[in-house]
Amino acid sequence: MKKVLLLPFLSIPSGHHQAADTIAEYIRLIDADVRCEKLDILSYGFGTVESFISQFYLKWIHWIPGSYSWIYKNAAYRDAHRERRYLIYEILFLRLMQKLISDTTPDLIVCTHCLPSRLASLLKSRRLLSAPVVNVYTDFFINAVWGCEGIDYHFVPDLHMKQALITKGVAGARIFITGIPVHPHITESNNDRTAKGGRITALLTGGSQGAGMMKALIGKTRPDGNIHYKVLCGKNNRLFSHLIHENYPHVTPIPYIESKAQMNDLYDEADVILTKPGGITVSECIRKGKPIVVYHALPGQEEINLQYLRSLGIVIDWFDWHKEDIEEKITRILSDRNVAGGLQSNLSHYKSQMADREMLSAIRHVFNHS
Repeated sequence: MKKVLLLPFLSIPSGHHQAADTIAEYIRLIDADVRCEKLDILSYGFGTVESFISQFYLKWIHWIPGSYSWIYKNAAYRDAHRERRYLIYEILFLRLMQKLISDTTPDLIVCTHCLPSRLASLLKSRRLLSAPVVNVYTDFFINAVWGCEGIDYHFVPDLHMKQALITKGVAGARIFITGIPVHPHITESNNDRTAKGGRITALLTGGSQGAGMMKALIGKTRPDGNIHYKVLCGKNNRLFSHLIHENYPHVTPIPYIESKAQMNDLYDEADVILTKPGGITVSECIRKGKPIVVYHALPGQEEINLQYLRSLGIVIDWFDWHKEDIEEKITRILSDRNVAGGLQSNLSHYKSQMADREMLSAIRHVFNHS
């Protein structure tokens, strides 16, 4: 029986974990007998310390966002094309990574976070690891921490990232344009707003943690208007309780959802998605062909994602929502043929890049050549 080791980082339900779960689901579609095991190296090596670090990480991003943004951009993004050493990671984790691999004996390693990728790449380069390693990227850029030299295959979001890896010396045959992993239960959507008519449904999301400024945004909406807001609260129980207590007639609060089939139904019911620029959520909206309005971005990765998505013209950047009538703005976005048509045209062009490299075919190729 083949064993695949999937390596996100930290235990919080992030996009890295969603990507790992999605890859595991695609693997099961190919061969139900393959054993997929998902592990976090920090939990594996340091136990309960991981929980403290995860909570610190979340509080840091929300309480001192400017400092996180500065450190991330300088330590992980600036000069990302240049090879660097991250000695602190090697000291803390390299031997631990060796032990984890020795204990699990995988036939294939899939990294959905840059830290385990860096460690696996080092071990491969030093001939201390024989199993093939796949990088699965969950943002629309490649930061400097991702391993490269010892990585066998790369699953990238688009042609731009493939070209970036080729510039770094990676052979094009080892790079697959798969898009950021989207669960197979998130299917293409054919519903048309112009045909639907009636009341507008807006899906408001802040990722799995329910982060962002959702409470403030809802506070500026019109209860007597023509828009109904479905709010994905994620793990933010405080936001969910607040919305339940307020009992707004035009708002449906929704707690954390694990079912991708249920998420697919919510996407189908929505006319527009109000979101942060997280890689997984945006990629799901791209598959659904939904208008994407970005109302907030967390520091670091999401800021960089937004810069790129804005340049592609596939999202509407709406950070000044607090200065406008929210109902008028959303209605205008959906009714203006130039705006809505431009978004759909850019979205269709972007999606066409993935036509020849779907996730299933990429995984099959890796299996057949490993």
